[in-house]
Amino acid sequence: MRPAAAPMLSFDIPALNGLQLPPDVAGGTLSPVRVVAKPAPRTLQYPPPPAAVEFAVPAPAKFDYPYGYRFLSVSWRNLATGKTGVVRLRHWQKPDYPTTSDFARLPTSAVAPTGSGPVIATVRIMQDRAAGIQATEVIPGVNVLSVP
Repeated sequence: MRPAAAPMLSFDIPALNGLQLPPDVAGGTLSPVRVVAKPAPRTLQYPPPPAAVEFAVPAPAKFDYPYGYRFLSVSWRNLATGKTGVVRLRHWQKPDYPTTSDFARLPTSAVAPTGSGPVIATVRIMQDRAAGIQATEVIPGVNVLSVP
């Protein structure tokens, strides 16, 4: 008989979309975009792999043309070690037809080798515009997770 697995702690990091023009853009103005973070599973090996956090979009939005120019940027920092990093995620489903979007290659989840300790993460909604890639959220998502 196997012992019951301990529940995984996770947290939501919602970011709030900014003004969307034209107003009929999927999701609309001030719509939340969620990222869930939890300690990544660790394999039993020697030497043990470093502690890590898995960042994931739990419910990618149905594709709409403007999404092809958008992605999420998750910046993280381990407050105990000072280690930092950035993970880029796609927050929308790939369409059923070919797309030229560079962001369609991004994953909807990724593991960041944060190490153990308190990890703070910030989610920003990014958009590729004529002037370059810019943040478009009104409120970035911020939260802290204790990684064992």
